[in-house]
Amino acid sequence: MSRPARVAATRALPALIAVLAIITAACGSPATPALSDPKQILEAGISGLQEAKTFHVEGTANGKVVLSLGGTTGTGSGAPITLDGSTLTGDADLTGKRASLSATVPTLFGLTADVVAVDQVVYTRVPLLGSGGWTRQAGTGSIFDALADPARLLAELAAFLNRPGVAPKNLSNERCGDADCYAISFTIPAAEIGAVTSPVAALPGGLVVGDIAVTALVRTDAPRLAKLSFDVPLGAGGTVNVALALSKFGDPVTIAPPQGG
Repeated sequence: MSRPARVAATRALPALIAVLAIITAACGSPATPALSDPKQILEAGISGLQEAKTFHVEGTANGKVVLSLGGTTGTGSGAPITLDGSTLTGDADLTGKRASLSATVPTLFGLTADVVAVDQVVYTRVPLLGSGGWTRQAGTGSIFDALADPARLLAELAAFLNRPGVAPKNLSNERCGDADCYAISFTIPAAEIGAVTSPVAALPGGLVVGDIAVTALVRTDAPRLAKLSFDVPLGAGGTVNVALALSKFGDPVTIAPPQGG
């Protein structure tokens, strides 16, 4: 090697070392510490949602429901209704205490339902059951009370994890979208359902809810709830699975009172 070449290489060496140091630091930077306690994982996932402030929900419902038409509660007598193909979509603004939810049940005469919660007022619209217009009621005490304050719902869910019978357990990690996720299972005991949402009036058609099995997926890179799956037993009335996927964390959302509401 000529002397000029050796001089150039010597001068370039510090710059090369600096570049390698930067790359090494980037690759070796501390990762989010792995979590092992299932309750801690769920609480971290809930905190991740609260930090995001806003998020979007896409869901499906599958299974069979048998309504008791004039029969005894819980007998499951009547024609079965298949919920396969049903969808849910919604948005939540935790800071603004606003939420919206839309549901479709194509197999039930094309049933659609919309719910909007703004400023502690809940607006609902179920065209199949009325004129198609919006009804308005105070969020407190309504069946959609949880939507009227989604931030409070998350806080109550964190407290709920300490209740008897909930028993969060670790499952094998799963892939969820572009990330690895912790998988946690827990139970919502039938007697404790009112601790998660506001007390719900008797379900239609004599349906009786049993213990609900829940599976939650929480991202491992930046703990945040990513997916929820609910297996809802309805006694002789069948079993329903509701699966929810959360996305668009922190994206701007616009949730306003509906026109004519």
